[in-house]
Amino acid sequence: MWLFSRKEKEKHRDVARTSGHSHCDNTVTNSKYTIITFFPLNLFEQFHRPINMYFLIVALLQFIPSIAPVSPLSTVGPLLVAFSITAAKEGYDDYCRHKQDKEDNSRLYRRLRKSETDAVSEIEDVRCAQLRVGDVIVLGQYEMLPCDVVPLLSSNGDGSVYVSTENLDGESDAKEKLACFADAWCSEKGVNFATARTEAVEQSEAIVFVDASDFIIHSEGPNKNLAAYEATIEFRINDQQKRKGLALDNFLPATSIVRNTQFVLAMVIFTGNESKVGMTKQFPPSKWALLDRECTRFAKCVFVFQFTVVVLWATIGGFVTHDHVASHWYLGSEVSPPDTMFYAVVLPLRYFLMATIMVPISFKVTVDISKAYVSKVMEWDLGMYRDDQNAFCKVNNSALAEDLGQIEYVLSDKTGTLTENKMNFCHLLTQEGHVHSVEDNTLSVVASAAQSNHYLMNLIRCLTMCNTVERTALPTGRDESSMVTHVSSWTSPSPDEIALVEGASKCGAALLERTRRSTTIRISDDEETYEIVYLIKFTSQRGKMSAVVRSPSGQFLLLTKGSDERILPICVEDSVDKGMVSRRLSEFASKGLRTLTFGFRELDEIFASDWTQRVTAAEAEIETSRRNTMLEELHAEIESNL
Repeated sequence: MWLFSRKEKEKHRDVARTSGHSHCDNTVTNSKYTIITFFPLNLFEQFHRPINMYFLIVALLQFIPSIAPVSPLSTVGPLLVAFSITAAKEGYDDYCRHKQDKEDNSRLYRRLRKSETDAVSEIEDVRCAQLRVGDVIVLGQYEMLPCDVVPLLSSNGDGSVYVSTENLDGESDAKEKLACFADAWCSEKGVNFATARTEAVEQSEAIVFVDASDFIIHSEGPNKNLAAYEATIEFRINDQQKRKGLALDNFLPATSIVRNTQFVLAMVIFTGNESKVGMTKQFPPSKWALLDRECTRFAKCVFVFQFTVVVLWATIGGFVTHDHVASHWYLGSEVSPPDTMFYAVVLPLRYFLMATIMVPISFKVTVDISKAYVSKVMEWDLGMYRDDQNAFCKVNNSALAEDLGQIEYVLSDKTGTLTENKMNFCHLLTQEGHVHSVEDNTLSVVASAAQSNHYLMNLIRCLTMCNTVERTALPTGRDESSMVTHVSSWTSPSPDEIALVEGASKCGAALLERTRRSTTIRISDDEETYEIVYLIKFTSQRGKMSAVVRSPSGQFLLLTKGSDERILPICVEDSVDKGMVSRRLSEFASKGLRTLTFGFRELDEIFASDWTQRVTAAEAEIETSRRNTMLEELHAEIESNL
């Protein structure tokens, strides 16, 4: 159990661990070697390979004059060259890792510290490696988290914090987390937590609130389980002692990126190698390329053949030497006849050294030089240069470069793994069967045509309002070294929602503003503000998402989107030609496009009000299984007759 506290009177962090063990710093280390360990570890790794050990044995044997037929320099020289090239290549790769570690550890972050003249803490810039457990840091938009933290307050009134974990799991979608002081802040400010999303929190007010708080976090110890987090926080607000549990929703892992949140005040929980990401790291193994493994396998086969030949030669040579030793004085035998040592050891080793040309050391030298050259060619390749990042291809391990040319199949779980997971709006299929496309510039007429087409108008409303997008918060002036750039004025947990909103703007319908309570759209020149009554979120089991909205005139609408397998069966039979829609969607899918189907339903005011009350009551049900059953029935009730 770890204990973190921040006392009101002390105005500074007070960190302790009940076991008495000190916390590690936040230094990031991804390198393999140091100046002291490089030489012995690199030699161990090189001689760990059978083919290198073979060449070493050959070189040592050639230092024995009675065995070696040639000078040992003929083998030692090339061997030193080969080992030096490999060591230099490994050393350069590790130097690049050291350089990246230094850059990461020197990245600047903002930390709260006690002010000598003011009651409010000051913000100071510190290097990433200087962060310690118990520090309260200020994170900005698009800033990468330097360590594991628990968010205390955010710029959003309801305490929501959006982060991207693409560095952990490859998912660039924004995930919503919750600051643990959100409800306490709303209570003190007299703000309704249900509508607090529209309330903006000033950074100075948040710092004052945290400074005035008297809280202790009891956290679990370091572990590498990224799918769970358990802790409790005790705090005093308005002379009332409170206690609440913290879970994964209140935990931000290191390397996450803050999205759509102007600022986050967070307490450092785990640092450096004790962070969840740090504990999943392992000592970088020595990777063998496929060519190295094949060379080792063939070398073993050649060695077996070589051993067989040596035994045969030594046997025949032993008999010949025994019979003609007197006349063969040039063989170097000083005894007549030679003793057993000569026949059993010296003679076989002589033949062994003569047969070493079967595994030429020049091959190893050539391969190592080729690997280094190929790696540099890849890094110099203009075809892999990215203009937006001003970066060339980076080879992290030059020993594996040639493996890329031997790939025959690429197995991928989904398109986002192979692509940048950035979607573009391409085609719009209307209820009548007309297709408007970006390619033929026919999307711009959709908004004007919708003025006289009831179905098309509601299709546009679905595009702009049936989503959970939010306006991207622009970052305030921060050091760009700890930030990533954004590409859209909207952010969403799902990239297809951003593509739909941006596609709707190409159709002449723009989403102007969206909060959790309302959304404002402009179709042609007409602006409309709709109240968001209720959202039925998308799940993989449901395969669809719905939004209940109310127009300025008081009309309730249900807007639904999802896969055609889920939407078409719940549509009214005479509202659309389902066969035509299926054929068109198959054509789109055959081109590699992702497809979505939209539906709508006009709701009676009495039914909509009654349904909203019933779903609110169902959400308050304590028993989980009963609550889920009630919600499923209510969702199915309203998502029908589209």
